[in-house]
Amino acid sequence: VELQKMLNETRAKNDFQNRKLEAEHSESMRKLKEMHDLTMGKEKDVFEKQRMVFDKRIRELMSGIESKESDHVKVLNELENKYEHKLADQLEKYDRMSEKMQLLKQKCEGLLEAEKNNF
Repeated sequence: VELQKMLNETRAKNDFQNRKLEAEHSESMRKLKEMHDLTMGKEKDVFEKQRMVFDKRIRELMSGIESKESDHVKVLNELENKYEHKLADQLEKYDRMSEKMQLLKQKCEGLLEAEKNNF
C-alpha cells in the first residue's frame, strides 16, 4: 500500500513535471514563432524597400540611356548637316575657281594666239 502510494505520488509528480515542461515548451515555441514571424516581416519589408530602390534606379538608368541616345542622334545629325554644308560650300568654291581658271586659260590662250599672229 505504501509502495502504491509512492508510485501514485511519483506518477503525479511526473505528470505535473511533464505538463509543466510541455507548457514551458509550448510558451517558448510560441515566443520563438512570434520572433520568427516578426523577423520575417522585417526582412520582407527590407527586401521590398530594396526592390523598389533597385527598380527605381533601373528606370532612372534606362531613362538616362534613352536621353543620351537621343542627344547622340541630335549631335550626329548636327555634325552631318555641318559636314554637308561645308562640303557644299567647298564644292561651290571649287566650281567658281575652276570657272575662273578656265576663263583665265582661255584669255591666256587668246593672248598667246594674238601674240603669235603679231609675229
